[in-house]
Amino acid sequence: MNYLDYANRLSRIRIPHRECKNVGRKLYAHLSLATEGDVIFLIGPSRVGKSTILKECLEQMFKGHRDPRFIPYAKVDASQTNQGHFTLKQLWADLLVEVKHPSFCDSDYSLRRSHTEASLLSTLIRTMIARNTILIAVDEGMPMLLLRGPAGPIPALDTLKCLGNKTGAAVVVCGDYTLLDRCFLSAHLNGRMVVIEFPGYSESKDDVIEFSRILASIDTQLPWRSGQSLVKHMDFIYAGTAGCCGSAIKWSRLALAEMGADDRSYLRIRDFERSRLVEQAESFHALNERRRLLEEMNAGVYATPETVSRQALGKPKRQYRPGLRNPVRDPVGGEVA
Repeated sequence: MNYLDYANRLSRIRIPHRECKNVGRKLYAHLSLATEGDVIFLIGPSRVGKSTILKECLEQMFKGHRDPRFIPYAKVDASQTNQGHFTLKQLWADLLVEVKHPSFCDSDYSLRRSHTEASLLSTLIRTMIARNTILIAVDEGMPMLLLRGPAGPIPALDTLKCLGNKTGAAVVVCGDYTLLDRCFLSAHLNGRMVVIEFPGYSESKDDVIEFSRILASIDTQLPWRSGQSLVKHMDFIYAGTAGCCGSAIKWSRLALAEMGADDRSYLRIRDFERSRLVEQAESFHALNERRRLLEEMNAGVYATPETVSRQALGKPKRQYRPGLRNPVRDPVGGEVA
């Protein structure tokens, strides 16, 4: 067997997360009871399975839908951009494709200059009402943090909520912990949002045991050199994956590519080091800070927008009134030190 055969075997592995059923039930319950304008955030590390659980919940909720005239939900991917930047104009156009507006039925449509953000939003509102769309799902919501303008992603989140209010739809946004830095800053979302965490495996004793079992399952599909395994180097693998089995599988495929590039028939830990994901993984300090914020919210210690703003943006620079700035100038005729 060559590295391609091992990669194909690896792609067929299905390892359900231990919290998958609990998160799925919680998400399904909140989606079932959500009313117009409610916003649900599904938060978790990369490749933990958020998109999969969201897709399964949507299919389960609307599996009895038969009427082709109505489209109960619209699911889009916010990672699609317009000229390299996230724009609401592109998001509205993608939603119009999902609700099958006649002018946007072809997936090869192109945005014209005559398509303004306001005109697309107005068309989307009328189409969603006509299609009886009651749920908007935005996957890969992190690019909304790159929205142009000084206000950042807050207008995108606020506008999504207002879109839900006008159309009678709820909104679910799927993304990683970076969304927590901004979602609490919106005055429109306070009191109308729910945060559901899909965590990776932590450093607790039970999670370490479970994660080691997952690595042992992946090891059975890899052509390791004698004495080497993922379990043996679990600390190194955990540091590069933040406890996500999806990232461990992806990393293993990259290591197999390194093995194939060297024309070898066995895998070494050096292959993982050469394709390491440690630099791509979110720093544990930032991850723990965001998880701490989420734990405080779940415990009932709700942070105010001002508190979150200081945590996310740092200490604000002091502003002096004109005439009171007391600037320091070089002495006249003196030498500059």
